[in-house]
Amino acid sequence: MVKLYYAEFKQQMKEDPRQQLKVAIIFSYGANEAETGGILDEENPEDTSALDQNSRDFLEQAIQDYNETFHTNYDTSSDKFQNYYKDVSLRMKNREIDLLIVVNMFLTGFDATTLNTLWVDKNLKMHGLIQAFSRTNRILNSVKSFGNIVCFRNLQKRVDRAIARFGDESSGGVILLRSFKDYFSGYVDDDHKQHPRYEDLIERLTNDFPLSEPKIVGEQAEKDFISLFGAILRMRNILSSFDEFQNQDMLSERDLQDYLGRYQDLRDEWNERRKRGESSDIEDDIVFEV
Repeated sequence: MVKLYYAEFKQQMKEDPRQQLKVAIIFSYGANEAETGGILDEENPEDTSALDQNSRDFLEQAIQDYNETFHTNYDTSSDKFQNYYKDVSLRMKNREIDLLIVVNMFLTGFDATTLNTLWVDKNLKMHGLIQAFSRTNRILNSVKSFGNIVCFRNLQKRVDRAIARFGDESSGGVILLRSFKDYFSGYVDDDHKQHPRYEDLIERLTNDFPLSEPKIVGEQAEKDFISLFGAILRMRNILSSFDEFQNQDMLSERDLQDYLGRYQDLRDEWNERRKRGESSDIEDDIVFEV
C-alpha cells in the first residue's frame, strides 16, 4: 500500500508541476502483512533483517528521493536508516515535510504538535487505533485544539469500542466532531442543550457591536462582547477544519481583523486593570480565547 500511494503521488506531481508536495515514506521492517486485525507491533527502526529485497529496493529509492530533496545521505543500512528515522521525525516537527506515508511507525515516542491531519487506510482497532489517532490529536495552544482524521475505511464501530475501552463509554460525542451542518446551523446535544447557529452569533456581533461605533462603552458591554466574540472564535476554530466553511463564512477577513483588534485591546486593558488592583466581580468569569 505504501508503494501504491507513493507512486501515485509521484505521478500526480509529474503530471501537474504546479502541485508539488514534499512526500516522504517510512515503514517498519516487521512483517506488516502478518498483523492481526489492526493490532500493531512495536516498531524497531534499527532492525533491517526482516526486509525482503523488493521492499528494500523500493525503500532505498524513496530514501534517495528524500536525499535529493533535503541534501542528505541516508540509505537502508542499519546505522543510516536509524539516522533517517530521526531526521524524518525532526523534519515533521519542523513542518518541512508536507505528507508522510507510514506503516507501523511513529506510534510511540513521537510528539509533533504541528501534525494536523491523519489519513487512515487500515483496519485499526483498540490500542493500535488509539495510538495512531493520537499522533494528530496533540494540542497546539489556541490555534489547534483538535486533530483531523480522515478514514478511507468504516471504522466508526471500532472507534466507539476503543474509546469505551480506554476512556469513557459516554465520551464518544465529546471526542468526535459532529458534522459541518450541525456546527454551522446549530444543533441540540444529548443533554438537550441548544447550540446556536454561526449565523446567529455573527448577526448578534454586527448588530450589538457594529464596527461603525468607535468604542464599546461600559464594563458590562465589554464583558458581553468578550463572551460573544470568544464563542465565535471557538466555533470558527472548529468550522475552519471543514472545507465547506471557506465559501460560507459571513464575516469578511477585514472585519474579522478589526474585531480581533478590539478583542485584543480589551484583553490588554483588562489585564492592566487586574495589575492595578482595579478588578471587580464582573471579571471573575472572563476568559480570553486569544
